[in-house]
Amino acid sequence: MEGRCQMQASRIFIIGSGVVGVATGRGFLAAGHDVTFIDTDTSRLDELRSVYGLDARAELDLRDELDSFVFLTLPTPNVGWEYDLRAFTAGTTSVGQALADSPGRHTVVVRSTVPPGTTEGLVRSVLERCSGRVA
Repeated sequence: MEGRCQMQASRIFIIGSGVVGVATGRGFLAAGHDVTFIDTDTSRLDELRSVYGLDARAELDLRDELDSFVFLTLPTPNVGWEYDLRAFTAGTTSVGQALADSPGRHTVVVRSTVPPGTTEGLVRSVLERCSGRVA
């Protein structure tokens, strides 16, 4: 359609391939983006590859990546107001380590249910400490 703004396809990494991660990634795929799913569960990775034909990997490698978006869609189970952020922190740590070796600029997006202040507090500090970069 003439006169419509076209969005340039982006490189997107989905960290955590549960219900939220897969739905988010499939939405971006449908919009024409290049999406890679990252997960530590080998059976989940096999399912994403063999059943759905998706690009799914066990580790995030940004060494040859230019600018991208990295979505944290990691589990944050909770009981009442108490959240278990261990998996979320481990995933954020691995993203920070991958950022350290990357030549590009990457935007990290939190797409998990987390307590207020988690993005500016935990996520930012872990990414900066593990990457050696400043957000």
